[in-house]
Amino acid sequence: MTAPNRSLVQKIRAFLTRMLILSAQGLPEDREAMWSVPRPFKHAYFALLVALGAPPLAVIIAESAAMVGGQSWWMNVIQTIILAAARFAPVGLGAAIALLIVVHIGAILMSLYHAIANRWVKPVIENHEARGRAEGRTEGRAEGDARWRDWLNRKDEAEAQGLSFNEPPPDEE
Repeated sequence: MTAPNRSLVQKIRAFLTRMLILSAQGLPEDREAMWSVPRPFKHAYFALLVALGAPPLAVIIAESAAMVGGQSWWMNVIQTIILAAARFAPVGLGAAIALLIVVHIGAILMSLYHAIANRWVKPVIENHEARGRAEGRTEGRAEGDARWRDWLNRKDEAEAQGLSFNEPPPDEE
């Protein structure tokens, strides 16, 4: 790899690192281990785990029960459980690991979304809000000035005609 390519790779890596660090503000970090499920995804994770694990477990139990036979009812149950557990362990573990990977990919996508929103969308919204506040202050001043001008014109007309002017100023209304 040449020096310019290495610096490009380092720049990309630094950019992605900054994005992920910025996005950590979007998802509260409340996990205890790398393999635990982030809190926002817990219910979905367990629902998907049951949905993916229940059908194979039912098939494995049915096949294991068909293989066992000829003994007492209790021994048939115990042997079915032992056989089913041995056959289901790789399937269940595979489903759990696959779902963990999916959940972590989802968390990474959410982090990237928050990073993009914080980096590009939020400043645009804040800029529009600031512009709106400035326009609102300008309009408010113009309306206030117009009310004072009208009040002063009425006061000057009343004084020019020699009438008493008892109307309160616009700020006291």
